[in-house]
Amino acid sequence: MRPELQEIVDESARLLQSATVLEDRHFNLLAYAEQPAEVDAVRRNSILQRRSAPAVRAWFESFGISDSPHPLRIPADPDSGLQARICFPARWHDTTYGYLWALNNDTPLTDPAVTDVARLVTDAAVYLARLGRQRSEVALAVADLVGADADNAQAAAERLIGRGLLSRQAPLTVMVITESEGTPAAVTPSLWAKPGQMLVDVGPGGAVVVLPLRSVDSRDQVRDAAVAVRDQYAAALPADWQGFLAVGVGRPRESVTLLHHCWLEARTAARIASTGQRDPVALWDDLGPYRLLEAVPTAQLSAIVLDLPLQRLLATGDAELIRTVEVFLDRAGNVAETAAALHVHRQTLYYRLGKVETVTGLQFSSGADRLRLQLGLMLAPFLND
Repeated sequence: MRPELQEIVDESARLLQSATVLEDRHFNLLAYAEQPAEVDAVRRNSILQRRSAPAVRAWFESFGISDSPHPLRIPADPDSGLQARICFPARWHDTTYGYLWALNNDTPLTDPAVTDVARLVTDAAVYLARLGRQRSEVALAVADLVGADADNAQAAAERLIGRGLLSRQAPLTVMVITESEGTPAAVTPSLWAKPGQMLVDVGPGGAVVVLPLRSVDSRDQVRDAAVAVRDQYAAALPADWQGFLAVGVGRPRESVTLLHHCWLEARTAARIASTGQRDPVALWDDLGPYRLLEAVPTAQLSAIVLDLPLQRLLATGDAELIRTVEVFLDRAGNVAETAAALHVHRQTLYYRLGKVETVTGLQFSSGADRLRLQLGLMLAPFLND
């Protein structure tokens, strides 16, 4: 909680003698005063989940709070267990930046205390407007920092260094967060609450994060930070969201001006992690052969990897047969382990492997042929999407 906003919330609670909370325009919790035991479910969930549910948001917005320049009284809704409250829209220059809520309060809207709180909420709106502008400026700088234009990247680095948000000496890495299809467009997860000098650009379907490190060998720090970022991002998504959240991390760089390739690596790592078949947090250094997806243009890599033998195997459409090859090769050709993993008899495994040899013209006794099959099956899902 930011101390400036916390002071406004605490003073509002004192003036109104009421439990108060402050949320941003997306109904993400920003600060709250001491709450009595008898708060309603909406207030309790807002504090515990750090945001209000979409249905609650729709209910409140039906009273015109997003456009109102004055405090409004929201009536109780016994059917949903919602207590009455006063809503103070936090507005500045005809724009709403958030809402302060005073729970179960019957103070007349003409009371001087309401007027005093309205002034405090205007101060909160000014603060949130400035904070939003700062974040937008940082987001634009991050976009330039990881972009392909070296001059723009250098200028962005100088701006961030000048504001004390980056150090010339500290090594850096880039994280890319991606969401699977079906993510509500209105969701704007906040990653700004994380400690340290993390720089964030949140956009549709994900985010880019620039993270200063202790050293280029800070593997544990990188992974811990990536897991924490994913958790923070996930916390801002609706509780009933069924999508998949992936984080890719590029190889750390010594220079602030060499982050474009780090971003490309992070993007590729996130792409691999987003399949859901691997760890949802993927580091570039752990990708192995998957790094070819970044090193070689897709059309060229497809022509090299998806050769005629592999095309014939994929054309069978036999998922069981393809899965058998993958498991067999992942276990270095160990028949006993493969049969156990697939829950089949050895003779069934031999039959399937023989069928693959017939279809492809390749031999499992050949190391080169095994490599062709394994590399092709690993990369095929990313070359055909």
